[in-house]
Amino acid sequence: MENENDNIKTPLCGCGCGKPVKKRRGGAYNAFLVGHNTKHSNATSSSANVHFSRFKPGNKFGKGRPVGSKNGVTLAAENLIQGEGEALSRKLIELALDGNVACLKTAIERLVPVCKSKPIVLTDLPRIESIADASVLTGFVLDAVAEGRISPVEGEILSRSCERHINALEVRDLELRLANIESKMNDRQ
Repeated sequence: MENENDNIKTPLCGCGCGKPVKKRRGGAYNAFLVGHNTKHSNATSSSANVHFSRFKPGNKFGKGRPVGSKNGVTLAAENLIQGEGEALSRKLIELALDGNVACLKTAIERLVPVCKSKPIVLTDLPRIESIADASVLTGFVLDAVAEGRISPVEGEILSRSCERHINALEVRDLELRLANIESKMNDRQ
């Protein structure tokens, strides 16, 4: 496009919209208009919901790094430590006993790991054998939370377990009903 003032060709936007771009402060032209897609030259705006990848489909060099493979640095560190675990543990304990707080913390975390969960103890939890008894179980969990025998977090965990058990009972009942219907259908034929 010709600029009327100085007869210099103004470059067009790199997205392919055909509009001229503006000059930057340094005198060079921008490659794209503000808001236009800089990743793909055929899109007219950045709001296009089309995913463009810089990689072409099909990798001629294989599928890449295998899942679960270790980094080279990790392998080197494991090779250095291999066979020295007992000596390193002994040194850690010695430094911890000498008063090194960081070593003491590390030793305690290794010897007595933080308990992530504890068992929920409810001795009178009702046994549910059918879907009809499901309300008894959920009512029991709600009562245990309301009375303070278990925490609300424990009640949520227990409720999820009860829900899974009830779902399993529903599937079992549906299978029995389906088998019953199939047997009746076979008897009629």
